Amino acid sequence: MLAFLRIRDLNTIQIVCELESASAASQTLNISQPAVSKILRTFTDLLHRELFVRKAHGLIPTESAWILARLGNSVVDELKKLSTLEDAESDSIYGNLIVGMLPFSEQDIVATALARITRTTRHLKFRAIPGDYITLMEAVMAEEIDCVIGVLRQPAPYPEVQEAPLWEECFQTVARADHPIHKTAKTITDLSQERWIVGPHGTPIRNYFDTLFRSEGTVVPTHTYEMVSFRLAEQLVAESDAIGLLSYSDNQLKKLRDDLKIIDVSLEKVPCIIGVSYRRNVASHARFALINELKNVASELGVIP
Repeated sequence: MLAFLRIRDLNTIQIVCELESASAASQTLNISQPAVSKILRTFTDLLHRELFVRKAHGLIPTESAWILARLGNSVVDELKKLSTLEDAESDSIYGNLIVGMLPFSEQDIVATALARITRTTRHLKFRAIPGDYITLMEAVMAEEIDCVIGVLRQPAPYPEVQEAPLWEECFQTVARADHPIHKTAKTITDLSQERWIVGPHGTPIRNYFDTLFRSEGTVVPTHTYEMVSFRLAEQLVAESDAIGLLSYSDNQLKKLRDDLKIIDVSLEKVPCIIGVSYRRNVASHARFALINELKNVASELGVIP
């Protein structure tokens, strides 16, 4: 019987119980009398018992009919409680949030925004998946993940993808604070023989790296270490003779760790916009909340583009 239960049917039984008349119930509910009779007959067949006893003055409800009538009232009352609960928790975030993380995208702003969201909701399940741009964007297109955080392509190579800029960074050459390169390097050409820590091929930072040397008429360094983690790249720079090409916001440069130092060479200023990429016309309350929180944190730090 559970498969056939509908609120309007239970409500019909309740009205018939109260009015003791199928015709009066049909007028009250603004439905035909045959429709009321069909509902009563359906439940009679399902329960294998009579719901009403026909008398000269009308239909007398049995205890089974009153049970169904009370069940209808109980369901309506519980739904009202649910509506009240939803109103009280209208700001809560529910469901799953699966975010793709591009190389070098695990900056403090992302961590801070996610921490704030997790502090304000108990209903959200979050998962971060690292990967390359093409793999993650294909997952976005297939609606397997909600969005991707990292360097925006501007424009995205997929017409169905929307990009939301969040903050701006600039590419910087960096080495450990006591590295001899700080005293000897004056131009990019002076850095061509060094070992480098850079992003993987195909990433905007790697494309910038290649262009940097080619524009100077210098062979692109081949002795490179490809890193996908910003923190790991910084740590490797700090503990080795390799130098790195990383991206920093102005706020990050102010808080640059003491064992690192920016190499004082002239670089072409190419904005590096970090943001969120997601599929158009696919709604997600959790993604919307994440983007808003990322914007809030970026605004507080003064790094909005």
